[in-house]
Amino acid sequence: EIAATQNQNAPIFSYLHSTLSGDGHLFMNDRVANPYRVSLPAYQSIFAGAVQDCAHNKCGRVSTETFPERFVREFKLHPKKVATLASWNRIACAVESKAKTTFVNAGDEPLFDGPMDSEQRNNNMLQGDKQWESEHYRKAGRLDEHTYRHAITYLHRHRPNFMFISFVDADFYGHQRNFPGYTETLHRYDQWLEEIIETLNTMGEYGRKTTVIMTTDHGRGATSQSWGEHGVKVPESARIWTYIRLPQDSSFH
Repeated sequence: EIAATQNQNAPIFSYLHSTLSGDGHLFMNDRVANPYRVSLPAYQSIFAGAVQDCAHNKCGRVSTETFPERFVREFKLHPKKVATLASWNRIACAVESKAKTTFVNAGDEPLFDGPMDSEQRNNNMLQGDKQWESEHYRKAGRLDEHTYRHAITYLHRHRPNFMFISFVDADFYGHQRNFPGYTETLHRYDQWLEEIIETLNTMGEYGRKTTVIMTTDHGRGATSQSWGEHGVKVPESARIWTYIRLPQDSSFH
């Protein structure tokens, strides 16, 4: 879907594509290094920098230091300067080998990152009021809109050196084989990417020096029968893509 169009019109990711003649670069048909093609093994591999001994989504914490943890250690950063805001609760097992080394807010937990203001209280209240109808998904995570709202608030409050924002709605809609919901979610991700970049453009030197990377943990099946699935038995789900928006006045190497 990253390259697809709807009704022969604009691409689903229309804003992303509009940046490719400037600071944006899109790398298509990359492949995940881990052989399992499911989420937690992929995320652990991403954050550890190598394939991990994790074959399913019920693995414990990643066993080696992750690069967010290394940022904190090597640059002597406060944990709040290296942050993860995630819709799926299992992301916490991928970004840290030791809990609370960085700042992590994942799943349906409210966000507490210091003295509460009215915006944060409202975000937490909305998160509790509007949830997935599916009991399974409600236990596993929260709607992406709440994660996004938390992330933008966090970005303004803390100006982190590194922030990982992890969404999950599209994967849930895929497993439900709800294609309209799936494509609507992808449109929303494109809109949020635009909003994030526009927000950074208003944040002075901090925003100008920020790189934005957008990628995915796995692909999906390529046929009408398999598009809702991924894993070892779905070879096409090894295909992923990566988008990189460079800081202003920089060159790509």
